[in-house]
Amino acid sequence: MVVDKPITLVTTNLVEASNTHISYPRKIVEEKVTYVVKGSEIKVKVEFQVKEPAYIIEYSGLQTNGQYYDQFSIPNSEIEGWQPIGTQTYRSGAHEQYGLSSQIMLNKEGSSDWLVVSLDGYKKMSLADGVEMIQVMEAPVNKTYFRLLYDTSLMVEAGDVFWFKGSSSFTNSSPYNV
Repeated sequence: MVVDKPITLVTTNLVEASNTHISYPRKIVEEKVTYVVKGSEIKVKVEFQVKEPAYIIEYSGLQTNGQYYDQFSIPNSEIEGWQPIGTQTYRSGAHEQYGLSSQIMLNKEGSSDWLVVSLDGYKKMSLADGVEMIQVMEAPVNKTYFRLLYDTSLMVEAGDVFWFKGSSSFTNSSPYNV
């Protein structure tokens, strides 16, 4: 293990279209995910290329999943302060009004364990009117994720490329001190 140099992992996923699964299964999207791990930070870059014309209706990224963290906060959103994870579904607020909500902070109550997940940029993604950028799912799912496409019926052509960048940082001091 090397702690002073970044470690880069690259994965390639072939994604099947949900509406072709029964009749003629085929992979219509190639998704390339690059993770750069250095110390307690993980940088993520996702690029996906469309292999045949299609409508993309929904796409989410930077997902967290687990039972460890039990509270969260989303700066610049309609949610104020710390909220419990697992009790209900939360949304950051309509993207037109709360477009600066590009970060979610997770914590285990009573501990100094923090996870900060940030959306650092995206290209050619869009959200329908009234759709929130960040969603936190209730138990038993306990997921958080950024919605990058939702209910858009975005027509894409073979060869179209999309991308987003984000990061996850683990820290033992409050992110509000930054």
